[in-house]
Amino acid sequence: MLSRLNSPSAYVERLQRKYPLVGDDRIGQIYAITAKSLPAELTRLVDQHAIVLGTISKTRPDAYTVHLREGSAIVFTTGMMDFIYAVTRSITGMFVGHGNAGIEYQKAIGLGDVADLVAGIFTQWMNQRRWYHRSKQINYPRFRLSEEAQQIAETLAKNAEAFIMCHELAHAMNAHKGGDDTEENADALGLKYFMSAAVINNQHRMPVASMMLVVRIFASLERVGVHISSDYLQSAERTEKLRRGLRELPASELDIDEMMTIAVSLQELMDDVDDVIAGVARGNHQDDYQCYIGLLSRLEEVVRGRITEEEFVRGVDEIGRNIGIARMSKVANRLGTSYPSCPLTESPPSRRELMGLRLREINSRLPENLRSLFPS
Repeated sequence: MLSRLNSPSAYVERLQRKYPLVGDDRIGQIYAITAKSLPAELTRLVDQHAIVLGTISKTRPDAYTVHLREGSAIVFTTGMMDFIYAVTRSITGMFVGHGNAGIEYQKAIGLGDVADLVAGIFTQWMNQRRWYHRSKQINYPRFRLSEEAQQIAETLAKNAEAFIMCHELAHAMNAHKGGDDTEENADALGLKYFMSAAVINNQHRMPVASMMLVVRIFASLERVGVHISSDYLQSAERTEKLRRGLRELPASELDIDEMMTIAVSLQELMDDVDDVIAGVARGNHQDDYQCYIGLLSRLEEVVRGRITEEEFVRGVDEIGRNIGIARMSKVANRLGTSYPSCPLTESPPSRRELMGLRLREINSRLPENLRSLFPS
């Protein structure tokens, strides 16, 4: 009897009897897709039930791994999946389309309104934690989305759930190998599992955005009283370590910067969300890297014809007023170095070469106090 109580299968089955799953097992479906790209050693442990994944019908957003004598049990709550989808569904209210370069600037509703909507989802849970409230499924805004925007919400949610699952699988594998099973180590190994499975046709931006969004969702859940883990790094440090972990890919530093365009947009939105939750005035939280990525994304949109040069100039002016000349000089120098001027040849210029050319052509339109900071 003792060995059965220490069996991962028995542990999950006992929870599922107490909180029976109604409907599809979404995490099981995601694992079935992801398993094709996971290491054989890991999938073999799952096949042998030394690692068991299970979903239970609890409204509390949670996902965790329990190490037992005979292996590890990974448990997801339906509340976690519901909560993530509620957030991604609300986020897509700020745009109606999406291109590989980043989030387009055609808004369905205002950015400030989106932050309010997302913050409302977190405060719903905070209010439910009072002793006289029973937990119930999270509600989310039901505004109409285009088919494209609906697909983005689903893609963000699916990738976010896949990253959480890969993180938990990494916990199980670290324990199986007798390694140091910390949250940081699970992030590092989980990142490798996730990126090998999530990247399709060399499209990295949506998977990276979903992964970084998970970090911010967990941090904000902690702020409203949902304890996830006391071992997580602060969200900024955790995000930075994950970004550095992307170097394990066959990618240059500029490749990684371009992967981060959507992620940085969502991080800035979540900064506003956290301000709303805390009941403080919304501030400008952008660090130099976020400012650089913001301009990189806008410049890419100019080259792709999705925004005008005037909109790019307005973005430069706004960032310059927010961060000051000294910091703007660093941002402008990094952008100019990333996209240098290339000599014209008979062959058509690449997207990056066009970005370098347009950056210099736009210089004369910039505010006079900023022109000397940017290449001309």
